[in-house]
Parts: sequence; C-alpha cells; structure tokens
Amino acid sequence: MNCNISKRKSNGKKDMQRRKHYRDHRGHVYNSTLIAEKALGKELPPNAVVHHADRDKSNDKSNNLVICENQAYHLFLHQRKRAYNACGNKNWRKCWICKKYDDPGNLYVMQPKAYHRECHNIYQRKLRANKGA
Repeated sequence: MNCNISKRKSNGKKDMQRRKHYRDHRGHVYNSTLIAEKALGKELPPNAVVHHADRDKSNDKSNNLVICENQAYHLFLHQRKRAYNACGNKNWRKCWICKKYDDPGNLYVMQPKAYHRECHNIYQRKLRANKGA
C-alpha cells in the first residue's frame, strides 16, 4: 500500500493520498474505505458505502465501520437510527405530515413517504381550501 497521510477535511473525515486506487477522488481516498478494505481482505464492491456506526466520521476504528452494499441500504440504516433515537423503536416510521413516529401498521407507506390516513385527509382538505380561496 503506497499511502501518504493527508490532512483532516472540514467534514471531519480523514482522507489519505494513494496512487491508483479505484475509489480515488481527486487524489484522495477516505481512510475509512482503506480500513474497511483491510478488514474485508479485498477491495470493496463498486457500489459499497462505508457507514460509521457512531456517526462520528473521524472514528475510523474497524469495529465502528459497517460496509453497506449500496447507498440505499446506507440511508436505511440512518432512517432506522433516527427512528430509534426519536421513539425507541427502530422499526417505526415517521408521518411526513404530522412528523410523529408510529408503527408502520398504523401508517400508509408509499415509498419513501409514510403517513397517517387522518393526517392525509386534513392535508387534502387544506389543499382544496387553498385552491378555492
């Protein structure tokens, strides 16, 4: 591995300079990517994303990194973490109208949004009232 440590970026992530790396971003590769590859024992798959479990981008310890198969799964992890922090249940979803978390069984889930039927009815009535005014 031919690397030279570079400065910490303003977003908190450390990056490393490395020649001819397939994830090269203008001469830099994130340190977390290199650590994840070392732990995996091979290069990351093309669409893989490295997730920091504690959400601290400067914590590049291998036990803090999760290799996600793609960006969609990475965003899914963040959605579940937000739900857990807000209501204590990682499976609950947030109504995009009232902004309250609830069991998905009580919501209409239309990816990527979820809403309560009553919230949606109130929202629709307000829209119709504004069109008529």
